[in-house]
Amino acid sequence: MNNFKTYILVIAGFIFFSETAVAQETNESSLEIEVLFEKLFYAQSDSSKDSINKVIISKLEVYLFEPENDYSELESLKNLYVVNSEDKYIFIFTWATLYSDNKYKYFGFVKYYSKELRKYYVEKLNHHSKGKDDITNRTIMPDDWYGSVYYSLIYKKYKGKRQYILLGWDGNDQFTNKKIIDIIVIEEGEIPVFGQDVFKTETGFKKRLFFEYAERVTMTLRYDKDSKMIIWDHLSPSKQELVGHYEYYGPDMTYDGFIFEKGIWKFISDVNFK
Repeated sequence: MNNFKTYILVIAGFIFFSETAVAQETNESSLEIEVLFEKLFYAQSDSSKDSINKVIISKLEVYLFEPENDYSELESLKNLYVVNSEDKYIFIFTWATLYSDNKYKYFGFVKYYSKELRKYYVEKLNHHSKGKDDITNRTIMPDDWYGSVYYSLIYKKYKGKRQYILLGWDGNDQFTNKKIIDIIVIEEGEIPVFGQDVFKTETGFKKRLFFEYAERVTMTLRYDKDSKMIIWDHLSPSKQELVGHYEYYGPDMTYDGFIFEKGIWKFISDVNFK
């Protein structure tokens, strides 16, 4: 009997030690990533930023592959944006780095769940800035990503089909910023892609929307839970002759929006919103 008790205590101790070791390793990994983002935040030269980002990508990818890691530890990190869906099928991690030419480069990962295989996969997002303005109606692959930081993820479901709507920000250049409405699509057995014809606008269906406005102003783009709408500032130029010159665009104190109906986001102008 005493031998049996001793055996149980040994096994329990081993399990406790293993779990503690895993927890310590996880904490050390998240702490290491935290330190790297801190260094990136204060880095001055472009070469330093490149070097730090390479290490972050390597460390974060390993961290995300571990199923037991708690991503809430990353949510407070400087410059890292973490969004996830209510169904826990998708987690997105994005960050931006400003370089000496006053342009941003974007980095990110998508972690998504395969219901069929009952496991998570990790896909890296590779930023390609060329042709950004020509992708409103194009499906975007992770290795040809336009680049942004996502600050909100809206989860919807219609007839068993899941939707993951993304709201993002792009620091475009020294003259303008952009806000983005997009959708990330996860089909079973395939990698995630960005863009789908679910946004019904005044000019037809769009796969995503970009809003460009002056660097010096602030634009609101968010999901309002009370009205269940995506709502944003309507943008106008400061003078009529400046139409198309987005460095002079800003909110005009009116609002537009999308409302979700039968799997489609329908445009509504002049939304009553405070």
